[in-house]
Amino acid sequence: MILEEHEGSKAVKTHQPCPDCGSSDALSIYDDGHTYCFSCEEVTRDQEMDNVVEYVPKDTGPDKPWSERRISPAVVEYYDVTASDMAVVFPYHNQDGLAVAKKIRHKGKQFSTDGDFKNCTLFGTHTLNKTIGQKSKTIIVTEGEADALAAFQMANLIPSSATSIMKRSQAVTSALSIKSGQASAARDFKNNLELLETFDRVFICLTTNLGHRRQRNSAPSCSGRARRSS
Repeated sequence: MILEEHEGSKAVKTHQPCPDCGSSDALSIYDDGHTYCFSCEEVTRDQEMDNVVEYVPKDTGPDKPWSERRISPAVVEYYDVTASDMAVVFPYHNQDGLAVAKKIRHKGKQFSTDGDFKNCTLFGTHTLNKTIGQKSKTIIVTEGEADALAAFQMANLIPSSATSIMKRSQAVTSALSIKSGQASAARDFKNNLELLETFDRVFICLTTNLGHRRQRNSAPSCSGRARRSS
């Protein structure tokens, strides 16, 4: 229900992703700066319009089956992901490390969420407590969950055929993902800034897209230590 204080405002952008519930197209942005999600009914007041950009899907090509992504079973298990060509389930955790929500990527690039998605941290934060070796002071933050798994695999030179991750002598580079694509980037970085500032280097890997340029530039820089990668 739209609040009385916002009656008379007009929607300037519709079918946007919601950073609170994870809906891919239920959010509308209004000319007075507030947003409203028709899925979770969350209202955000007085949004700074300069930091709001129209959502454009980063990939309009055919859906790629999970089996063709060459992400190793070891990495899938490390992130506690359940994966098949029909659906991929990405677990989300709260600040206490408890699994309280999940995002499901269905065949055909359709997404849904289940649980307390709003109060979750970045995807993959629970892996920071897993002991497979000394933690690197570098961390990678990607735009999507699958990208985080791929980045972790590449950064740590894990073969795509690996079925387990043994304890390593070299420092382990962690990889996380923002929650709802670039539409939630600024909020996700702000809410997790304290965590990210514990690292010396933060590589932010977002998709190159003219429609997203302002959103990328609005991401916090983690006290100047972050590095953005497009």
